[in-house]
Amino acid sequence: MMLKKISDIVDMSFDIPDSEKEMGQKARLHFEGAANALKFAVDHLDIIYEPFKNNTTISPQSVIDNRGVLQGRYSTKIKNNFTDVKKHSLLAIKYFNFFAKGDAAIRELINTYVESVNDVENRVSIFLDILRNDYRLEDFRDKVLKAVDDVRKAAKDLDNLVYDRIIEHIDENIISKKWMDFNSDNVSITEDVPLIRELYEERQKALNTGAFPATDKAEQSLNISDATQMLNPDFVRFKQIGEQ
Repeated sequence: MMLKKISDIVDMSFDIPDSEKEMGQKARLHFEGAANALKFAVDHLDIIYEPFKNNTTISPQSVIDNRGVLQGRYSTKIKNNFTDVKKHSLLAIKYFNFFAKGDAAIRELINTYVESVNDVENRVSIFLDILRNDYRLEDFRDKVLKAVDDVRKAAKDLDNLVYDRIIEHIDENIISKKWMDFNSDNVSITEDVPLIRELYEERQKALNTGAFPATDKAEQSLNISDATQMLNPDFVRFKQIGEQ
């Protein structure tokens, strides 16, 4: 079993052209970018969630007095944050779709990802509708908290999909990251196991001569740090909400 696993890893490193690995790297980059942008967007929801959660006596009048902030800058910022998630998602799918032809597993991952992004978007739309239309209701606070919780749950499901399934698939089957991370200490290189020793020596020779060139760093057309700076929030504080 160990011999076959090593052999498969070595074969994989030979079989995948650098051009395809580059496409895989770009897909991985933007899936991670989408996940990072998603975390930023969800964290931004705390600006309203925490004050509402910690104050059980928010009056409808205090919400009405602050509706301009809720429906203006704050709602706009939410839309921009989740738009950034969609930008990375579209690029990720574009590059990942390169491998979808004839690969049912990748097509299933893409379809599941699209459904998950749509689920997050729908939850966000519900939350924004509550901010826009329900601010006069007595249960406005409860509606806001539930809506944010729903967004968080959908976002967590999407994040798990990205890291537990999609990026894992890219690492193992496209860019051969498992081979690059392979630790020779996991096997014993002895005279009694000539095939393992041969594979080990072949790898060492390749590493020394450059026969296994590292994949060039993928282009980053949407740098998440730049995006975060560009989308740096005006941290709206709802100090007046709940005051009598």
